[in-house]
Amino acid sequence: MKQSLWFQLMALMVISLALAALNNLRPNAAIEWVRDWPPYAQVANKETAAPPAETQVESADPQEAAAQTADFVTANAGIADIGLDQAYNIFQHARDFTFWIDARTPDLFEQGRIEGARLLNFYEQSQFLPEIEAAIAELQPVALVVYCKGKDCTDSHFLAEDLQARGYGNIFVYKDGFDDWYRAGYPIEGALAGQSSPEAAAEAGQRGDDPALAAETADLVTANAGIADIDRDQAYKIFQYARDFTLWIDARSPELYQKGHIEGARLLHFYEQNQFLPEIETAIAELQPVALVIYCKGKDCTDSHFLAEDLQARGYDNIFVYKDGFDDWYRAGYPIAGELAALADGPDTTAASAVPTPRALPDEKPKGMYLEHVLRDMVPFVLGLLLAIFWKRASRSRMWVLIACLSVGIFFIYAAIPKLDSPLLFAKSVWNYDIAPASLINFSALLLPAVELVAALFVITGFFRRGGSFMISALLVIFIAAVGFNLLRGHEFDCGCTSAAPLFPDLYLEGWNDKYTLLLRDLGLLAMSAMAFFSVKKPAAADG
Repeated sequence: MKQSLWFQLMALMVISLALAALNNLRPNAAIEWVRDWPPYAQVANKETAAPPAETQVESADPQEAAAQTADFVTANAGIADIGLDQAYNIFQHARDFTFWIDARTPDLFEQGRIEGARLLNFYEQSQFLPEIEAAIAELQPVALVVYCKGKDCTDSHFLAEDLQARGYGNIFVYKDGFDDWYRAGYPIEGALAGQSSPEAAAEAGQRGDDPALAAETADLVTANAGIADIDRDQAYKIFQYARDFTLWIDARSPELYQKGHIEGARLLHFYEQNQFLPEIETAIAELQPVALVIYCKGKDCTDSHFLAEDLQARGYDNIFVYKDGFDDWYRAGYPIAGELAALADGPDTTAASAVPTPRALPDEKPKGMYLEHVLRDMVPFVLGLLLAIFWKRASRSRMWVLIACLSVGIFFIYAAIPKLDSPLLFAKSVWNYDIAPASLINFSALLLPAVELVAALFVITGFFRRGGSFMISALLVIFIAAVGFNLLRGHEFDCGCTSAAPLFPDLYLEGWNDKYTLLLRDLGLLAMSAMAFFSVKKPAAADG
């Protein structure tokens, strides 16, 4: 006697729950059924914590330095000259409420300028002044900071006087100019931003013997509490001056770690913590570091943030998340270890005293897809499209019904296995959709792969095929809606549908968008699962 659809669905869910529970007993796959995932924007937009303030060399207390700078800026009236150190102090602690103006020519401005500065060429004021005044009116800065080329350039003074005549009462003239700023290695934008002058390398990038900066970095590290984001420059200072009392942790996969990692970093793969955690905790107990520094691949990788939260839950209270990741570190030419260290161009990049030489990531590909992934998506779409076009004839053919059942069933088994193998990886993919309630993310990550596997087996074997195909169809409708919604709002996300590791990495096609092929694939699979559902006659009793 055939069972009703509701009975089949209940049986499927009971079996799936049991399978999910058993799978979660595996040490390398076990996760909590409920995890307190943070809001997507908080982590993905790098707002976990405010970056610790950097201090000027003369002050070891960031709050005191910021307060002194704020008082200095707000107390000014009229036009005041400042030197390099004062300008950099304002740049560090008062950039949010000051407005920087470059008085040089457009050509020099494009070549290189102080980071965040606006162009107002002294000799072409009428051309640029409307935009500058509109920006000032919008930002309402406390003070203006004007500069030109160097000590011998007086254009900044004359421009400051013209601005004062227009009613601006708080103006600083940074008299040492852009040239000294650049020599010091301070932040710039423009064509020169990717280059380092010999003076910058000696004075800014390689101040490994600067006791004042070492003391400042030590204060930064020891004063931290909880989890704080740091960028590449802050991370490099910690690497230079605080490596002896920090422990660096790489949250990426063992394969990426072996290929290349920050010199001295230890491996703690976020998705295989149980495997690597004993060694890391032993190292922490042995080294007694003041702080941990965690990183993953790059700015778009949030694994380092989640690993930091897990380590904080284990009692570690001083953690920095280097948010720019290994890729930016590698591009900057900073010290690395692993296979890439031997391939890096320029001087010995494994030495902390070496001058960093910018380099390009090897095999960095433009947006596109591997050929095998294109075929993985397009073959089910084409097959499903043909079944939909010739529905009447195909649904009456045992061969085509069998092809549909086998195709959709095998595909869902293929999709379920990597998710069952790493529930945490799939949980992060669910979180990355930024749709599901936080309390349901881990539960969904544990249950859905089991449901996919059981439903696929039902469809292939014919046992409870209506229940299996109905469940697969329902899942596909949910997937299509979730993917479509994220595409419409322009949200970048990792599908988490199948394994993305390519078997043929040399066959790569530029320009393909995996989100659109994903939608087409799911539509094709939906046609197959629908055929599997309607090919089974209903039992004599009503299905409810």
